[in-house]
Amino acid sequence: MSKKNQSKSVPQIKIDSEPFWLKYGWIILLFVSISCWFSSINLGLTQLDDSLLIGNREYLTSNWNNIFYLFKVGCFHDKDVYYRPILSIYFFILNFIFGTESMMPYHFFSVLIHAINVLLVFKFLQKIILHKENAFLLTLIFAVHPAFTMAISWIPGVNDLLLMMFAMVYFLALIKYFQTSKIIYLITIVLSLFIALFTKENGVFLPFVVLLMLWHKNYFNKSNVSKIIVIALITIIGWSIWYFIRMPVIKETADFRINYKEDFVLRLLSVFHYLGKAILPFNLSTIPTTNDTNFLFGLISFIFLVIGVALNQIANRKNIALGLGWFLILFMVVFALPTHNKKYIIEYEHRLYLPFIGILILINESMLFKKLNLLYFKRIFILAALIISSLLVNNYSKAFNDAESFWTNAANNSPNSAFAFVNLGSRQLDAGNTNEAIVNFKRAFAIDSTERFVGFYLARTIYIPEKNFKKARYYIYKEMAKNPNYPDLYIALSQINFYENDFIEEEKNLEKYISINKNNVDINMSLYKLAIQLHHFEKAKLIAEKLINSGVQIPVNDLRIINDSILLSKSKL
Repeated sequence: MSKKNQSKSVPQIKIDSEPFWLKYGWIILLFVSISCWFSSINLGLTQLDDSLLIGNREYLTSNWNNIFYLFKVGCFHDKDVYYRPILSIYFFILNFIFGTESMMPYHFFSVLIHAINVLLVFKFLQKIILHKENAFLLTLIFAVHPAFTMAISWIPGVNDLLLMMFAMVYFLALIKYFQTSKIIYLITIVLSLFIALFTKENGVFLPFVVLLMLWHKNYFNKSNVSKIIVIALITIIGWSIWYFIRMPVIKETADFRINYKEDFVLRLLSVFHYLGKAILPFNLSTIPTTNDTNFLFGLISFIFLVIGVALNQIANRKNIALGLGWFLILFMVVFALPTHNKKYIIEYEHRLYLPFIGILILINESMLFKKLNLLYFKRIFILAALIISSLLVNNYSKAFNDAESFWTNAANNSPNSAFAFVNLGSRQLDAGNTNEAIVNFKRAFAIDSTERFVGFYLARTIYIPEKNFKKARYYIYKEMAKNPNYPDLYIALSQINFYENDFIEEEKNLEKYISINKNNVDINMSLYKLAIQLHHFEKAKLIAEKLINSGVQIPVNDLRIINDSILLSKSKL
């Protein structure tokens, strides 16, 4: 037998040096991400946007055809500064299937989407850094990072989870398209980009990250010219469609006007704060503000990153550029955020979710992840980080359990935020803790007398009970000038009218409330009784019919008196 034939007959043994835990890394990632966040499915509402999003336009869920209407309206109102139809559709579907009795389904799907994102990030990092173990360890950090608590445990944070999911599919499809030229990947690019744009405004910045990725993967060459042109056309068409569909919905508001001369430095400071929470997530808050967040964590994190990368003599400069560019490009949104009362930026932590991938790419270029003699130290370090992160998540997620927990955390961690104290007081007022609420309303007023609703709450809890109606009216009308469609303002005025025996004005204010909040049974009942008292029987009859249709029982004797009075009035005419 010849040597040639001998070599053919010897079976080739493939040596697999990949450890077992890495070979099935995706199972570990799923287990870690779900087990870390699973307890959050028992959380409730925080009363920061979540109750609005879940109950918003609940009447639409009676018919699936109404789902397309959500592309014609804003996120919270028909005219709005936020245009996020995919988020509205997401809540429409959950509302249609599960209703609004339990928050468990809403929290469950946030955990599920995060778990899917963990797998997508693992896949993506392998494509970028070309080192499976490093990709796995970095994805573990992503899976349990405490700064993502707001994205996962706060129901509206699902918007960032959805954006991440569509963005990762978009980026992965883009890489596969340039590698294979298959049309299926091009279709995926189109769909994922369009959906991302209609999910959250940040989606506009994704194509700029693509430019970095194309440069990073060396795809800017003659053989790829046609593909680059196709991607450019898709992007321009996507931006244009998004812009023109969105334009009729967007509402101009003074709150969103930005003066970069006054607050540019404030925005740069915010970027440092987010960097600090990415590396050292110990200063977390449900309502983090620029002036209450510790700059030191951001500075230390920046120094750690610079030194870690600088000490790595074999660092990949393209990876460094991609990681830094990714973080900064996707944090451009910081420069589009309004300052709260022109004083500070509220640095909601859910915004860190997608930009954090850039930080992971940078960490991969540190000496810890590149020095072979630090291999075991790296693994121990990540294990320790997982344990600490899990403990932090377990502790911090309690702040999202209910509204009072949420706003108590906000007030404790942002003591210079009148917004936090007003909302904490509002929750305490709803719970019947009026004295505690008054203390917090006074604190809010002392911090910032221009804070939304603070004057109204002082009028409601202090000046009206004290019968200081002049002062109460002053604050109510002041708030009404800014928020004319806030119904409780008209209830407060009707209380003043009642004390002053001005029942005609009381009726007008109750009617104004009903015009804004039509289905409030208690206020409809109050208006019904007042209409009878004022002998406005035609009006009383209309309200009675409305109440009966809502399932409210109206005494038969009342209806007889109303009908007899109407007949008597007509007979006199």
